[in-house]
Amino acid sequence: MDGNRFHFFSLLPVFFIFILFRLGRVSNLNLEVKEQRTLPILFAIGAACIGLGIFYIIGSPRQIIWAGIAYIANGIIFGAITQVWKISFHTGVFTGCVTVLVLILPDANFAWLFLMVPLIAWARVRRKRHTLVQTAVGALIALVNTVVLLWAGGFGVLGAAIR
Repeated sequence: MDGNRFHFFSLLPVFFIFILFRLGRVSNLNLEVKEQRTLPILFAIGAACIGLGIFYIIGSPRQIIWAGIAYIANGIIFGAITQVWKISFHTGVFTGCVTVLVLILPDANFAWLFLMVPLIAWARVRRKRHTLVQTAVGALIALVNTVVLLWAGGFGVLGAAIR
């Protein structure tokens, strides 16, 4: 499978934020102003939906489809929360990605990557971008949502029972 399709989930949203910054539509690349986050979040969710549609049409493995569904669901949840409360996308995205790896590739032993979540949280708090609670809630929501969605898709320890 051509890895370039993952650009819908990663590079396109980052490039879009850069364009918005260059056009003066956002004040910085970190999207620190809450009101400036809506358009980039909607773009990222839309781009991910297009990427997921392409994955589905070309017959990508179920694991990729369900990982994409979890990514989009987390984006919607975090996008809604960030309208009223600042939540850490950094800890959430990282935790969601590691959860996908652990549940879809259990024999690869990626669980050690969860040890990096506290380091990411520490960095976000140290740089005064978030509180400890905002980083912890971001990680917890992504973990729970990703586990539930991948379980629904038949992956992970619980999902293995329904395959």
